[in-house]
Amino acid sequence: MKVAEWIDRFPGHIVTIHPESSLEQAVDQLLSRACVQDIYVVSGEDLVLGHLSHKRLASLFLAEHRPIHTRRQIMERVVFGSAEELMEGEFVFARPDEELDDVLCRFVDHDLQDMVVLDAQGGVAGGINLNTVLRELRKRSDVIFD
Repeated sequence: MKVAEWIDRFPGHIVTIHPESSLEQAVDQLLSRACVQDIYVVSGEDLVLGHLSHKRLASLFLAEHRPIHTRRQIMERVVFGSAEELMEGEFVFARPDEELDDVLCRFVDHDLQDMVVLDAQGGVAGGINLNTVLRELRKRSDVIFD
């Protein structure tokens, strides 16, 4: 099955924020939706610029409550910038013309819950939610889990 067919059958919701959003606004987006683990930073032209994971947001937000052991931890405590400054510019995504099976291993390899599907211009074409994939594969499975 192609990714485009999957997102037509199971439209996933991708949580996005603007580049100038604060860390607090990103955390609010994360907490306002059940099961959200991944947020994507999107430009005014609707192009995906980067990714903020649940783990990264939590690490940055909780930095002042952790003991300082490394230079990175010192910087995290000092730097509370915009979403664009905090995001990971390189991120995992899918394209509509890819085979879904080829995309699924990326979820596990990159510890994602939601994967953005990008159109040819780099805009959001949809999203794939790992729980939805697991639920559908489990329905089709003949394997009995004990």
